[in-house]
Amino acid sequence: MPRLLACLFLPDPVAAAIRRVQTDVADYRPLLPPHLTLAPPVDDGFPVGALRAACREVGPLDLVVGPPGSFPSAERVAFLQVTGPGLPGLARLNRALGGTGDLVPHVTIVRGLSRELFDATMAAAAGMRWAVRVDEVHVVSMTHDGARWRWEPYETLTLESHAALP
Repeated sequence: MPRLLACLFLPDPVAAAIRRVQTDVADYRPLLPPHLTLAPPVDDGFPVGALRAACREVGPLDLVVGPPGSFPSAERVAFLQVTGPGLPGLARLNRALGGTGDLVPHVTIVRGLSRELFDATMAAAAGMRWAVRVDEVHVVSMTHDGARWRWEPYETLTLESHAALP
């Protein structure tokens, strides 16, 4: 059974720069292009109708991606912080997916690597910071074939409204 995931793919050249750090510095090849996950993947009962409605209410999101940070865990997760005036829109999209709106917005760079590769990744990402505008939510279908995960587009939703969020 496929798992559905809603995310914001980052535009180039931001995505390309993140991908270079992932592949050239860390030898890390994630399943999806650089993205911001709106809520954990769902196996059953994905609220696509609620997400569509929220996308009609939320206009394009102006975000700031970077600087880097990390989660305090044994898995060693390096990420780029996400801030900016679009955060209320992110919270609205998260709530549409059953979240509480209190997600920690971030773009994962790497996770689960050796201390040496983690440290090299953090050093390479130290200067990363971009202002981006995101105007689509991508819902992807992820399946596991017994050997590895694969993904394919499920639906692309446009962030349509230009009204201010409370």
